[in-house]
Amino acid sequence: MKIVWRILVVTLLVFTVSTPIFISENRAEAASGENFYVGVTFGGNSVADAEHLIDKVSSYTNLFIVDSWAISGAPNSTALDEICDYAVKANLSVIVYFSFIYYNYTLQIGNLYNSSTWELFGVTPWHVEWLNQAKARWGDKFLGVYLYDEPGGKQIDAGYWGGNMTTFTGATITAFANITSYADATTRFTQGILRSGSMQHVINSSIPNSVTSPLSVFTSDYALYWFDYKAGYSTVFTEIGGDEGINSKIQQIALCRGAATAQNKDWGAMITWATDNPPSPESGSAMLQDMTMVYNAGAKYVVVFDYQINGLGGLTDEQFNAIKQFWNNIHSSSSDSQGKYDGQVALVLPSNYGWGMRTPTDKIWGLWPADNESAQIWENTNKLIDKYGLNLDIVYADPQFSIQGKFTQTYLWNSTLTFSTEPSNSLPNELYVLATVTSSVGAVACVSTYLLTKRRKQKLTTLHLQESSPNQEELLKQPIKPRERIEFNEIFNAFVGMVDPLFDLLMGLHGEGEWDGIENSLKRCELATVNFLRVVKLASEKLNFQNLSFVIKAHQPKEAAHEIQSILEVLYENVSVLGSGNEFSEELQSDYSVLKSAILAYFILNDILLGQIVGDEEIGKEKSELANILSSFSEGTQTNIKTGLFTEITDTLRQEKTDITAVAESRALLRKQLNEFLNRQRTKSR
Repeated sequence: MKIVWRILVVTLLVFTVSTPIFISENRAEAASGENFYVGVTFGGNSVADAEHLIDKVSSYTNLFIVDSWAISGAPNSTALDEICDYAVKANLSVIVYFSFIYYNYTLQIGNLYNSSTWELFGVTPWHVEWLNQAKARWGDKFLGVYLYDEPGGKQIDAGYWGGNMTTFTGATITAFANITSYADATTRFTQGILRSGSMQHVINSSIPNSVTSPLSVFTSDYALYWFDYKAGYSTVFTEIGGDEGINSKIQQIALCRGAATAQNKDWGAMITWATDNPPSPESGSAMLQDMTMVYNAGAKYVVVFDYQINGLGGLTDEQFNAIKQFWNNIHSSSSDSQGKYDGQVALVLPSNYGWGMRTPTDKIWGLWPADNESAQIWENTNKLIDKYGLNLDIVYADPQFSIQGKFTQTYLWNSTLTFSTEPSNSLPNELYVLATVTSSVGAVACVSTYLLTKRRKQKLTTLHLQESSPNQEELLKQPIKPRERIEFNEIFNAFVGMVDPLFDLLMGLHGEGEWDGIENSLKRCELATVNFLRVVKLASEKLNFQNLSFVIKAHQPKEAAHEIQSILEVLYENVSVLGSGNEFSEELQSDYSVLKSAILAYFILNDILLGQIVGDEEIGKEKSELANILSSFSEGTQTNIKTGLFTEITDTLRQEKTDITAVAESRALLRKQLNEFLNRQRTKSR
């Protein structure tokens, strides 16, 4: 057979005809309107570097975040003014990061702090005045303040939302000393941020020396989103990226979006580094997938984290091309997919339960170890993500916020969840399809640059596997247990159900961008997998369609062909172990040998059909191989395998390569005859 070779032919053909065509870089409005933002952060130290980055991205972004304390914490606002002016002139909206807000403490705390204190640092407390002028100077292009950074994550990892456990004078911070309960921790966390001078001077115009009008306040985080919003934030960016699994990313979205939905706030995502050691960004393809997933989940903001060290930015052309592709995709889509996977169901966590949720043993409020409730929440979170995928939100039992009418169904954290293995109308994560509006990002080189890294959350273990699950490699080595011959037809049809749509995908990829048909074939594959795993008992991870779903929905034909090849190899490997093992009788091994030949014949048929579609002139060997197998079935039996008729039908494909009717007829004929033959084998062996 030439299955693998022929897949490579398809790969080359589709890659040739599917080179991405970028639309004009003129700034069109997003399909979802002006209120969706795509941006990058700037972590450099100079105006020139900021302007260089703005020039690089201004044609395919609409948001620029000045994420540099060297700029916004400087003794004066000169550099920040120049950067914001340049960004707004390039038609970008701006958000500015502040580690804390400079203001005149004398008006608030008497003589504890006075003007001489600022003189020691050579700084004029210019922030509040600057913020008041920002709206007048840049209008709606100035979106607000990015205040502090990762308060929830720091609380979990350090036990204090500020991160540092000492003041600038060296005194120990005791904000969480002698804490008594989870409710006490909630109060100290939320009120500590909300009542901080910096937060109050940005959101509370009623106090002296504050902004004249409240401003929106942003942060990014990787834990405790619910409590971030309660602490005063208008928008939280959930941090997505790295080599964490898809379940981890879905969980972070569910936590952040759930909190925003329940509390009527906005949310977004920050695409962070892939690795900390060495510090490096995600690959372009991974970044495109993450941005698209967040867009489809309904985020208002998608921001790519960038930082500088030694004068070099962390993002390369690979990442910039991915951002550009994403921008073009969401502006050229014929149908808007933003928010197509809104939260429909919710998992309700216990009140005040500030658990990090990155691993089963993560801390609670950074102060207590995981408890019995953690285990139950972990298990139910896994089950619900597997069942609902991006349709899941995670919220808290909180009398301050009602979720009534916001979700079609809710599950309490301690519910006993038992779900049918039948496919549901929602998105089970095992067969999760990431629908996008994207096109191929093209081939991009992967360059790792050593950079100062943004804090990354710990890697989650695979959520949908229990600790007792057998190793998938070992499971593949295990022979399928002896079965009654009556099940041979069921096994055969399970393989057929998988093989047909996989080869349909390859045939579709040979076409010129008929992606609707390709996506329909993908859905058929996923539905067939449910039955296949039930019958063949293969470890589900070996037939993982997540990567295939990503690349098909991203219209990446080259990658899709390789993913299909991997799945076909898994199927073929499992054909080879049918009936193996010492526990099989000689007679049963012989029957399994016939079953394997029947499945192999069907593989060869599809390979021939694929060869006809791609115009392969050298398929005679496969035809002879198939004819020999079918002839061996006919010998000594009453079953008539009509090889002549089969050859006649498949030969017609050479004249009409796209005749799907002939493909279907060829398959149906052979499938019918092989099922009849296996039935006769069962009857003969009784």
